[in-house]
Amino acid sequence: MCCISMKCYAQFSPATYPFNNTKLPLELRLNDLVERLTTDEKIGMLWESAASVPRLGIDKYYYGNEGLHGYEPGKLPFFRNLSD
Repeated sequence: MCCISMKCYAQFSPATYPFNNTKLPLELRLNDLVERLTTDEKIGMLWESAASVPRLGIDKYYYGNEGLHGYEPGKLPFFRNLSD
């Protein structure tokens, strides 16, 4: 039985969580991951770097932008506004 809900997450280890199963559809994997993240973890991922989430096996990361302002010129490819 495949269980994809927060109610039964305890039966999975980080390596076997459905969001890590590349054979499942992307939408199902994303929904599973988002359900497992706390509100604080989701908010923390809006910035250019995010702390690890050890209970889900997610490493910390830096991706050079954040959800409020977009890309940071000079660190990653920057695409200027084409209407300029």
